[in-house]
Amino acid sequence: MSAGRLRARWAALTGTGGAASVALALLVLGCVFVSVAGPRESLGFRSRALQSSLAATTPLVRSVLVTTSYTDFTVPFQGPITAGTLAEARGQLRANLARTGLPLAPAAADWSTMTTAYDIAGGAARSAFDGPDPPELAVSYSDALSRHARLIAGSFPGAGAGRRLPIAVTASTARRFGLHVGSRLTMDEARLTVAGIVRPVHPGAAFWTANQNAAMPAPPVTRGPAYWTGTVFMGAAEVGAMQSYFKLFDGQLEWDFPLALGGVNADQAVTLHNELNRASLRAGGLRLADSTVNVDVGSALGDRLLGFITADAALADLLSLLYVSLAVLGVIVVLLGARMLAEHRRPDFGLMRARGASRPQLALLALAGGVAVYLAGDAAFRHALRIGTQYSRLLAAAAALAASAVGATLSGTAEIALLTVIVTAALVDDWRRSRGRRADTVES
Repeated sequence: MSAGRLRARWAALTGTGGAASVALALLVLGCVFVSVAGPRESLGFRSRALQSSLAATTPLVRSVLVTTSYTDFTVPFQGPITAGTLAEARGQLRANLARTGLPLAPAAADWSTMTTAYDIAGGAARSAFDGPDPPELAVSYSDALSRHARLIAGSFPGAGAGRRLPIAVTASTARRFGLHVGSRLTMDEARLTVAGIVRPVHPGAAFWTANQNAAMPAPPVTRGPAYWTGTVFMGAAEVGAMQSYFKLFDGQLEWDFPLALGGVNADQAVTLHNELNRASLRAGGLRLADSTVNVDVGSALGDRLLGFITADAALADLLSLLYVSLAVLGVIVVLLGARMLAEHRRPDFGLMRARGASRPQLALLALAGGVAVYLAGDAAFRHALRIGTQYSRLLAAAAALAASAVGATLSGTAEIALLTVIVTAALVDDWRRSRGRRADTVES
């Protein structure tokens, strides 16, 4: 298309109001930019606040911990459970959690443990005694010990012989109990031999913090055990022996499932909170040995999210008022600009009327470009800019307003009233959607 034909078409569209049309387009561009930048920056700020809050928590808080007592878990079984049974339960629990929609970390990060009740340990050094009171130990099996512990002496525990069972202890436990590779302890009828000494890879990991005595022994306390307590570890080959020689009627089984929270933004906090609630109610059913076993599913992350959601909802009312005020001001400015442009083009359309153009024809000319711009703006703002539907409708309505104003001919009242209805409808839709989201903030 030649430059002359382009100039002719531009003149047909804008008449004598070419400069005014460009000025109005720039005005709409500025209003749209402010309307987009505010909500998007708000979402980014809120998401950064949420991620900072999550980063300040411990790995145990950022995971789902499933617990049950040994007695409750083994009701359907006629004999000792195996390491494979714990792994099967872990797989079922992960599938249950995935169905609730929770963002789970890769399965390789999951772990399970079986821990006995505490019992008196013989053969410990005097440093583990509190006066005449001997120390007590719990025996634990975990399928993830080799991932979370670094071997510094000996080897990880394997199969034992009879009542002689190999164990691993942390360096802190070995120091307090006076142990080294080859040291022997007695608990009830079992004889424990230290096969290896390990050091936690990440002491703050959920694997070590879920059991307060796993990484290091705990001293006597005033309102608790009046003796030193600690934990030793056995391998998968001795899971059956654990159930034969140690006190498991008060034992505990645990499964931990870390959550992948790096991609969670502020608008997804409510959804994540609701998913945690659903998981606690629906994910604890296991089908084992042709029977149903119910376990407790929980996460301390729910309380942290609830605190953020409450604070965010309180600020949302203020921010919504600010955004609506900015939108109303933008609409008023654009309407004034449209009216001025219409007045500027009045001679052009008066000439068209004198040559026989009807008012409906002029109205069609004025509004034709608006429909195309509205549809293009709606697609651009909703998909390319990836912002909420309500904002896309509001901004597309503003774009349609500007396009319609370029060819405005109705003396003002009818057209401005029509366009005001369009923009007002977008604002009302935005308000209703916001109210609907807040009403469904937390599932009962």
